[in-house]
Order: sequence, then structure tokens, then C-alpha cells
Amino acid sequence: MLLFSFRALIRAILLTVVFLLVYLFRSDAFTTTKATTVWHQAAVDDPRCHAFPDPKTITIALTAGASSVTPDLLNRASTMLSCLHPSRLLFFSDLDHAIGLYRLHDVLSRADPVLLQTHPDFDFYRHQQAYASQGQNVRDLGELAVLRADTPQEDQHSPKVLEKYKYLHMIERAWELQPGRDWYVFADIQTYISWPNLVRWLGDMDSSKPHFLGRKVRLRDVDIDAGAVEGTIVLSGAAVETFATAAKSIARAWDRKAARMDSPSEVLATALRDMLRLNITDAWPLTIGIEPEWIPFQQEMWCEPVVSMPFASESLSQSLAQLEKQSLFSQKDFVLDYHHLFNLLSEGQNFAVTQFWDNASDEAERPGQLIHWSGDQDDDAESTTFTDDDPDPNTSIEACAKACVRFRDCMQLSYMSFAAKRRYDDKSVKAGGVCYLSKLFRFGRHRGINSWDEDDDAVRGSSVDNTQVWSSGWNIGRFKASRSRNNC
Repeated sequence: MLLFSFRALIRAILLTVVFLLVYLFRSDAFTTTKATTVWHQAAVDDPRCHAFPDPKTITIALTAGASSVTPDLLNRASTMLSCLHPSRLLFFSDLDHAIGLYRLHDVLSRADPVLLQTHPDFDFYRHQQAYASQGQNVRDLGELAVLRADTPQEDQHSPKVLEKYKYLHMIERAWELQPGRDWYVFADIQTYISWPNLVRWLGDMDSSKPHFLGRKVRLRDVDIDAGAVEGTIVLSGAAVETFATAAKSIARAWDRKAARMDSPSEVLATALRDMLRLNITDAWPLTIGIEPEWIPFQQEMWCEPVVSMPFASESLSQSLAQLEKQSLFSQKDFVLDYHHLFNLLSEGQNFAVTQFWDNASDEAERPGQLIHWSGDQDDDAESTTFTDDDPDPNTSIEACAKACVRFRDCMQLSYMSFAAKRRYDDKSVKAGGVCYLSKLFRFGRHRGINSWDEDDDAVRGSSVDNTQVWSSGWNIGRFKASRSRNNC
């Protein structure tokens, strides 16, 4: 009787193992392709996937330097894009390696061999390859590169210089690994991508025509409109196929040209223009291409959907994903837009005038966004002039804040105070400040004291110590009141 029970137990265990093997190999739970091998459990409880199932026409390629990528970043990206089949989520890097179950493809391995072996731009690449072949942790090189890159003459030691060579090779490798897709999305691994908004957006366009989509930036030195690769670049299948199936590799042919260019945005825009006669189509603000702290919140973008946002922190990414999940569970037509993003970024902020903070009130996205209080104002600003009784906004942060209140269109301010003292007697050479007023609203970030020394023209052999301190403030009540009139 005991023997019979033991045999029944063994039979039950074997049947269970067989059942599991059949399940794994007849479903998407275990996916094996020439591109990647990963464990993947379908996101059955994710409302994003129910509302916007994988159309099987999109490939997303995320780029990550081998010296900086971490398992946490890979896991975050995989979780964020869990509605996408794992075979169409590619990770491109500057070293062919695996981290856990994630495969990262070296897109530079097929670059011009002469450049790979001899050009200074590839010093870091060669060093990293040798380091990895010895079994060393290449992340140690990333920490060293950050220190060295602070010195301009040693920029070739930084992995950042490799970025301008990557994008053309990524296009070719994406087609090789995932041919025949309608859309190819390229982004940094730290980019937050809204899956529902991406599927909704691309579903409204014709992928059979060449498209080059992204945040348009003007490169004035070379007189070309480019896509900011710091954001997200989207290419239609028609464009990728034409580029990747050329008789000779376009990417390799352009490596030597890239060596003479300054940025990956320039390389990508110039190559697509010259080889495909394809120019950038501006996708701002859907693909914002700016870090969250520097997003210029304004009227025309308030109700626009957020498709992608680079350099999103882990906490912000989790908050955005959670908001989408919860909202889609009860509201099938929910759209994550910029007013939702603003509300999330506002949590915990008191918006008091803050020292050692820069909200970029001195910068404009386009003409008409700064307030020139000291002279003629912008045409679209209210008619306000200063009198002799008004305090000079340049005298203090308090006077600058009062000036912002005076102008109806002012949403925020920055005040830069400066001082210069002679080192040998600590005597003041100059001191003052500059007030900046803006119609935009940016959250900004901490900015420490800027300090430097220079030769003293008045006293031979002496020097002058200079300091700059930035302070910032916001008219949050006015901004919220103006936004309340625009219901999404």
C-alpha cells in the first residue's frame, strides 16, 4: 500500500512537470529569440494592457551605456513596458553583455574598423572592451569617466562621446533584430514612456510613409533642424527599412562623418536628410525631450498627452505608471497629460522664494516668453511701466518678487546676486544683482554658489574672488488660476 502511494506521488509530480513544460513552450511565458531570452509573465492585471493591448507593430529600443546601466534600470524599463512583447523590447549599448536575463547588444561593434582601432573618440570603448575581457566590472570605468570628463581636454575618455556614433547603427540593428515593424521607437533607458499614449498616438499615423518624429531643435551652427536625441526618436517602418536595407551600410559609411560632427542629434538629422531626404517632424510636447525639472509649463501644452519624458526618476516613473493604471481601471478614455504631470511634480512643494535654486527664468523656448521689465515689453504683455517710486528689481530678491507681482503675465522669477572681492585686502570691487521674470513655469533644481578667481587689473600680482548666487520664486497662485480656466 505504501509502495502504491509512492508511485502515485511520483506520477503526479511527473505529470505536473510535463504540464508546466507544455505551458512554457506553448505560451509567451518563456520567449526565446535570436535577440533576447527573458522570462516574461503577461501583465494580466494591468489595466493599461487591457485598454491598449500590444498591436504587435511597435519595436522599442532603449539605449544604455554599459558603464552606467544597472539591473534596477533594466527592471524598471521592462515593468514600464510590460504590455509590449519582450522580443520587441531591445536594449542597445556599447558592450555586448548580459545582466541577469537581459541581453544588451553592442551597436558599435560594426562601426568603421579603422575608427574603432585608432580614433581617440573610441579610447573609452577600447578600454571598456579590454576591461570586460578580463572579467572586470565595467561600471568602475563609468565612475572614473565622470571624473575625467570634467576636464575638457580629456573628453575622449568619456562614454558620452560615443553617443553620436550609436544612433545610425541602432536603426540598422533594430531592423535586423525586428524587421517589418510599423514603428521603431528609440529612447534612453531612463525615459518614461506612456504605453497608452504611445499606442494611441502612433495608431493615428500612416507607417507606410517615411516619418522622423521627435522634439525639433535648431542647430544654428550647422543650419539644420534636428531631433533632440536626449528625448525620444520615432521612425516609421518605411523609413527604417529604406535606411537599413541599403546595398552598403549607411551607418558605417557615416562613421567618419560623425567623427567631424558635434552631437548625435546632428549626425542623425544630417544622415536622414542626405540619404533619405527625410526631415524632422516636431512632436513637441508629446515627446518633451527635457528633464522634468526644466519642462516649461505653459498654456498650449497643458492638455497635451505625455508620450515620453527623459531622465524621469524612479519615484516619478512609479507615480506616473500608478496614475495611469488606477485611472484606466475606472475611466477607459483616460489620457495622461501635462496637467497630471504638473500636479505630481507639485506634491510637497511650498513654492516660497528659495536661495540656491535656479528655475531658469532667464531662458525662453521662443521669443515673447521673457518679460523685459527694464524697457519695452513684449507685444503680448500687459502695458505696465516702472516709475521712480518703484524699487529697482535688480536691487534685491524682494524687489524682484514685487516686480513679478506687478506684471500680470509673470509666473516666476530668478535673481542672480554677484560679488567680487580683492583677495589681498578683502575689499569689495563690485556687487549687485540681476532680476529675471518669465511667463513660463519651471520647477528648476538646486544650484550651488558659482565661484571663480581672476587677475586683478588694479593690483599687480593680486587676484579677485568672484561669486554668484541664484535664488528663485514662483507666483503659484497666479499660475493655478490661469490654468483653472483651461479644463482638459
